Amino acid sequence: MKKLIDGRSTAQRKLGVFMNLKPLLEPKTMAVIGVSATNERHPANVIYDKNNHRYPVEVFAVNPKGGRLHDEKLYSRIIDLPGKIDLAVIAVRAEFVPDVVSQCIKAGVKSAAVISGGFTEGGRKDLQDKIVDMSREANFPFIGPNSVWVFILRFTWTRFFCRSNAWLSQT
Repeated sequence: MKKLIDGRSTAQRKLGVFMNLKPLLEPKTMAVIGVSATNERHPANVIYDKNNHRYPVEVFAVNPKGGRLHDEKLYSRIIDLPGKIDLAVIAVRAEFVPDVVSQCIKAGVKSAAVISGGFTEGGRKDLQDKIVDMSREANFPFIGPNSVWVFILRFTWTRFFCRSNAWLSQT
């Protein structure tokens, strides 16, 4: 069995053995990719706002056009963010997701949640296969696509982009 630089075999890497899931489940820094400067109801904006104002996590908004959102900087590229990012929440059109995942991997982002839809369920299994293959190759944990997911943050379970105050919570 051939060992890679990090001591894992190729088979272990493909299966995600020894994959660190802590940045995915307990992020300290988060980039929300796909935030809109003009549509407050966009799912990425809701995720950004909920996490930016309610959780002990440092959150950055990303939109290719850059600009400002609520007097805070909108970064145009993931590579421009200060410091390392634990979790990238990806909310862009399906055809852009593989490029965004690639940029995240290159920038050293530690994990991702792809909430975008339009993959296998929309007849684009090729896009889904592409992000799965890239992620396996890079040992990059992600959840999704098309995910409405639950994560743990300081022992609290919550759907992190609910619009109402009807939070699923257990402390």
